[in-house]
Amino acid sequence: MYPPAESGNTSASRSLGARRSATNAGKLTVRANSDAFGDTLYTQPADFDVADRVNEVAAARGVSSAQVALAFGMKVIAWSQNLTAEKCAAAGATFIGPPPAVLDAFVPGIGDWEGVYDSPTIWHFRFNGPTPEALVKGRERTYFEFFWNDFAADKTHSLPEADRVAYAAAYARPGRMHAGWQYFVSFQQAAKDFAELSKTKLTMPVMAIGASNSLGNSVPNQVRQYATDVTGVVFPDSGHWIYEEHPAQSTKLLLGSLG
Repeated sequence: MYPPAESGNTSASRSLGARRSATNAGKLTVRANSDAFGDTLYTQPADFDVADRVNEVAAARGVSSAQVALAFGMKVIAWSQNLTAEKCAAAGATFIGPPPAVLDAFVPGIGDWEGVYDSPTIWHFRFNGPTPEALVKGRERTYFEFFWNDFAADKTHSLPEADRVAYAAAYARPGRMHAGWQYFVSFQQAAKDFAELSKTKLTMPVMAIGASNSLGNSVPNQVRQYATDVTGVVFPDSGHWIYEEHPAQSTKLLLGSLG
């Protein structure tokens, strides 16, 4: 779950949706990401299943694949190593490969991922279960404000009020906070899967983007452990919410990456 903010990374689907006309003119945008947990009731997320679903939608529309992943969309990218040309052909889709741009997150099972997963200052991956759910119930907005404000270099350039209202309401619905936190619980199994998958390196160009006040150079450094052609970028004066904090610069960078 991205808190929905990453339990929910709440910003991803709405901010990317607002910019898709600029970055994906004439293309189908499929937003099958962790941010959807506020509107759906997943109890056992499976990144490989998500990657397969993206392929199925693409096949049905006669198009190819998405190209940018924010935060834990990176996990879907890692799974997409299994989306071979043969599997795509069987589904009637054209295989292009994983997205070439990933932003400010980590893939479990590769390098020092546990240092991030276990850190109390980076996120809240271990905060889940019946007692945390009871503590947050009815206080979803307060809970997410911590991430939206404290994980931004400048909280006045983090998520806009309309988005905050929408995400807090979505995760206040029955079962949604539990579903989002289950995504973090699933990291333990995902780590085992990715440790094996990473033995086969990605060969397509990948742009790995971190934020100076967030994961920084650890993002491109980790991506280089499972990809061979990596361009690393760290946004200065930025917290985790890169799109909201630097909309013009991030859009320009991604447009250049996507060609």
